[in-house]
Amino acid sequence: MAKKKLKETENLAPVEMEQVDVDSKNGKRKKTKKVKTHEQKLRKKKRDIAICLVVFGVLFVFLGTCGIVTKVGSDALLKAVANVNPVEYDESFDPIMPVLDANGKPALDENGCFNFVDTNNTLEKRNFKVLQLTDIHIGAGAFSIRKDNWTIKTVEDLVRKAQPDLIVVTGDIAYPVFFQSATLNNLKEAKVFATLMEKLGVYWTLAFGNHDTELYSSYTREDIGAFYGSGEFEHCLFSNEKKYLADGTAVTGTGNFAINIRKADQTLVHSIFMVDSNSYLPDDPLGAKWNYDYIHEDQIEWYEETCAKLGLVDNKTAKSTMYFHIPIKEFKTTFEEWAANGEKDSNTIKLRNGIVGEWGKGALGTAVDIGIYDSLVKNGTTGVFCGHDHMNNSSYWLNKKGFDNTENHLGLKLTYGMSIDYLAYPGIYKKSAQRGGRIIEINGVNKLKETTDKDYNQDHFAEDQIMGFITYRMPYWNNYN
Repeated sequence: MAKKKLKETENLAPVEMEQVDVDSKNGKRKKTKKVKTHEQKLRKKKRDIAICLVVFGVLFVFLGTCGIVTKVGSDALLKAVANVNPVEYDESFDPIMPVLDANGKPALDENGCFNFVDTNNTLEKRNFKVLQLTDIHIGAGAFSIRKDNWTIKTVEDLVRKAQPDLIVVTGDIAYPVFFQSATLNNLKEAKVFATLMEKLGVYWTLAFGNHDTELYSSYTREDIGAFYGSGEFEHCLFSNEKKYLADGTAVTGTGNFAINIRKADQTLVHSIFMVDSNSYLPDDPLGAKWNYDYIHEDQIEWYEETCAKLGLVDNKTAKSTMYFHIPIKEFKTTFEEWAANGEKDSNTIKLRNGIVGEWGKGALGTAVDIGIYDSLVKNGTTGVFCGHDHMNNSSYWLNKKGFDNTENHLGLKLTYGMSIDYLAYPGIYKKSAQRGGRIIEINGVNKLKETTDKDYNQDHFAEDQIMGFITYRMPYWNNYN
């Protein structure tokens, strides 16, 4: 019998042994680490491997599905924009055209500038019309296709309604943020927008935003700059040529250039400066802390050298405007001055023709003060236009800040565009007060023609006449919610 019991014991499965020690001081039992048998360790290892395989399998299927849906969806977007018809201008519209090269593309002059020339003296009858668009945020991925279609339709509707001479985009055409768009391919996003612009048949230009080329996106700023500046697009005025100062120093950024508006006799009427405001500061390369970069000192020096070449300094008949993405610090400080003066209303500040209230903070942008205000005013720039703060669309008016009280030192108007964004901010597709485009009408000083659909305070019209431009919002009227 004893042998039989011993044999049965040997056939039992191995069990996990628990070692028990007795504390010699108080006699209490205390448990020590459980000892697993070899078979138990093997089973646990197999279970862990199986769990990992399941997780990786699910992830593989998820990413594969995203890739397929993204490919199908982005191809559908490209097909949709490829079928867009050109803008039909009013019969009375007399176009002001840029100087073209031998291939029919906008040409750069010896100063690295594009030039619109009013060969038919159209500016005696009407103003040169710019449509500013900003923060387009095309995702072109599995998570964003529906909103991308809304974006395309919104841009198309705004351009058809505005019938501008030039479209200026102040950044963030692309939005390669994976968890919101399911893609990192910022080139595909750029292709969708460029194709749309070309099919609409209106001359267009752009300044880069922080989202156009994220650190983690598929293509660099230089890559996307080369795409826009390739000459492939007949209506695109973009120069990715590296700029250099008089001493040979390379200028920061991609896409620093100017667009001039001239009379038939080449007299300068107005200069539009396009400037790369860069992305994030070195201590925040992914933008997680919202530490935004700025227009660097060498870019300001390039701007000053170009103004001198164009004869804008102390020019009594021609002025200039500047377009970029990230607001300069004066946007924030001016907002704070208004807040300190009791101009608050329901957590927003109502300024000239619009509202301010980005994330409840008023104004974001760069916190770096590089003295750009003084340079702009001294060199004949009377207005700057930016994007970046999607919920802001107001104009600020800054005084002369110590300059002599003459027409040549007017101070500066700081203006936000109206955003397109349906994607980047949670729930922003349900909002509409911030969505639309901004019109900037340009002419020689005291040569502006007033129109009837202004969205700005008429009592400031005289100031705008001296500044060489007037500006008003064009809200978007459709809601896709």
